[in-house]
Amino acid sequence: MTTDTRTAPLPPDFDPFTPSYSRVWPYLLEQSKDAYQADRDFAGALWENIPGMLRVAWGRQLGRCALAHHLARSGITQIIVAGTDLPCTEAEIHQIAASANPAARIVYTDHDALAVTYAQALFGGLWKYPAVQVAPGDADGLLEAAAEHVDLGERIAVLFATSLDLLDDTTAARMLRRITARAADGSAVGIVHLGARDRAAARLLPALAAEHGAAVPRLRGPAELAALLAPGMRVVRPGIFDVMAWLDSAAFPDPLGHAPQPDGLRVWCALARTPRSPFKGSARRVLRRLTGGHAPRLALPGSTP
Repeated sequence: MTTDTRTAPLPPDFDPFTPSYSRVWPYLLEQSKDAYQADRDFAGALWENIPGMLRVAWGRQLGRCALAHHLARSGITQIIVAGTDLPCTEAEIHQIAASANPAARIVYTDHDALAVTYAQALFGGLWKYPAVQVAPGDADGLLEAAAEHVDLGERIAVLFATSLDLLDDTTAARMLRRITARAADGSAVGIVHLGARDRAAARLLPALAAEHGAAVPRLRGPAELAALLAPGMRVVRPGIFDVMAWLDSAAFPDPLGHAPQPDGLRVWCALARTPRSPFKGSARRVLRRLTGGHAPRLALPGSTP
C-alpha cells in the first residue's frame, strides 16, 4: 500500500532538507511518494554503497512485525511504538498486533513531525490509533503522552523500532531505566536495532549519514544491547536474535527473491521484561481483590499518580 498523503498539512517545524529515517526506510522499501529530495538522495547513497540494503530494510520491517505479533499474542495489548515510519506497507504494527490479539491498542510516537502528522491522518481516524510527537530520548514525555490513550497501571510494551540506534549509550540506557521504573509488573521492551559484522560496515553507514546531514546511527551488537537494559530486566524468548539470519534461512520464505545479501550490516531484535517488584505487584493485586477489580492507580516510586 503506497499512500500519497501530500494533502495532510505540513507541521510548522518540518524540515524537508534534512533526511529523516522515518521517511528513508519506507522509500527504500517501496519508493514512497512522501519522501523528499534529501531523503531520496540519502536512500540512493545507501543503496549504491551498501550491498543488500533492500534486505536490511526488509529485515527491519520483519523485526518490527515479529515483535509486535509476539507481544500481542503473549497478552500484552498496550503497545507504544517508539519510532513511526511514514505509512507505506500492509504490514503496519497495529495490523500485525490486531491479527494476533484483536484487543491490541497501539500508540505511535516519533520525533519526526511529518511522520506523526501522516500517522494521525491515516491511523487516527477510523482505526483510532493515536500518534504523538515525542523528543528523542524522552522516556517521561513518551509515557505521559501515551498515558492519554493507554493505562500505565496495566502492562505495556514499548517497541523501539530502530529509534535507540540514534541515541548514545548514556541516553539510551537512561531511557530504558525510566521506562522500567514506571511500567507495571510484567511489562516488556522490544528493540529493533541496526548492527554491523565488521569494522568497514560499522564505519560506512555513519559516514554516509554524516555526509548527507542525517542523524548518525550507533551500530550495536547483542552484548551492547544487553548492556543497555536496566538492572533487573531479563531477556526473554525469543531473546536477542539476528533477523537477517532468519530472513536468509532456507526455512523462511524469501520475499525478496534474488535481492543481494547484506554486506556487513545486521538487524538485531531483543525482547526483555521489566523486573517484578513484590510490593508493586502484590499491592495492585490486593487492591483489585478488595475493590472488585476497580483498584485506583498507586503513586509508586518512579511513577506519577
